[in-house]
Amino acid sequence: DNPLGLELEINGFQWSYATLYDFFILEHKIKNIGDSDLEDVFMAFRYDIDVSSNETGTASYSADDFIALDETPDGLNPDAHPSRNISYGYSNASAPGYIGIRVLDAYIGNNAKVKDKKIPFTAHKRITIDTDPTTDEERYALISVPGVDPLPANYDDQRYVQSYGPIKKLAKGEDFNVVLVVAIGKGLDGLRASADWAQKLGGIPLEMTIA
Repeated sequence: DNPLGLELEINGFQWSYATLYDFFILEHKIKNIGDSDLEDVFMAFRYDIDVSSNETGTASYSADDFIALDETPDGLNPDAHPSRNISYGYSNASAPGYIGIRVLDAYIGNNAKVKDKKIPFTAHKRITIDTDPTTDEERYALISVPGVDPLPANYDDQRYVQSYGPIKKLAKGEDFNVVLVVAIGKGLDGLRASADWAQKLGGIPLEMTIA
């Protein structure tokens, strides 16, 4: 079944250069192939990261995470990207690794340079194993209400959801694109550096070889 009438194409990209080891980029192309226009469309990404510091293999590795949003300026081009908007997670214990997502670009149609076709950041939400939405109505409410959930007071089995929108009307036959990076790093500074390099590549056609 395809009740919304949407077609999704995803292309992934990686590079074998030392500076670019710690991320991969996913291009999402979403097209309305249904019989009618769609209104107030949002795109969201949900990650249950489970950063592990447990070397014994018990189940507690999933219950010691923190979730946050990094809104600091891009380190390579702060004027063009005043907020990184990296949703990320890390372990409360000894694990040094951080993992996060960052939307590099989001736009309606095929021309990423048209400013009025850009799709804006909507929300960064924190959910847990107990508050994960279970119905479409609950999921839509989660991703469509603007806001940034604060860093929680305690660690838990936590997930983050980052959303973009709304697209007021996605006409029949129309499409939109969202380019996302999944990045890792040692500590928050390492994650930022990885995501910044991905953002730098985000302005280059990804089919090109980076010399």
